[in-house]
Amino acid sequence: NENISAWNHAEEYGIGYTGGSDGHLLSELGSVLTMSDATDLDGFLDDVRKHRNAIVGREKDVAKKLVMSLASVSRFVTAYPISSAGRKLDLIVHRGTCNRPESRTC
Repeated sequence: NENISAWNHAEEYGIGYTGGSDGHLLSELGSVLTMSDATDLDGFLDDVRKHRNAIVGREKDVAKKLVMSLASVSRFVTAYPISSAGRKLDLIVHRGTCNRPESRTC
């Protein structure tokens, strides 16, 4: 629903849009692609801006999203000290400012 909502907002405001796999795991890469007839990066970006691109792929079903989320979280938890991970997760869950560039609390 969030992807469809984002797409509808892009259409409503005349903003170009792209699709892609977020790549938390290697197996996810390439499952969704943004394509155009452009032959270089500038042409591709111009095509997106002018809505001359297409998105190809399929969104994961709920079960696969759950499996991928659990795998991603397990990698996150093992990569960071528990105190750091807990603080960041607490900020995210409670709508903190951890993801905002101006934040100095993370």
